[in-house]
Amino acid sequence: MQLIYLTEEDLRRIIREENNATKVLEPIKNNNPEKLHSQKEVCRFIGITEPTIIRWRKKGKIPFKQLGASIRYNLNDVIIALESGKKKGATK
Repeated sequence: MQLIYLTEEDLRRIIREENNATKVLEPIKNNNPEKLHSQKEVCRFIGITEPTIIRWRKKGKIPFKQLGASIRYNLNDVIIALESGKKKGATK
């Protein structure tokens, strides 16, 4: 076991940094309940090529979210759509 000696100021700084990090991350965690994946990530997981996922997206076969110029996918929603054959479109 190794002992570490901290000054009172070091300890205050560490606590301040931890509190600031929590304040920054909390809104992100609460406002983004679903994990969005890139096109490459979804392709790798499902085992398809990028032209295939683009074609499926354009045909409305899989759901996606457009965030500015960026396209993202909720992997669970994509899998459900593929399993059910249900048609989905873009949501913002």
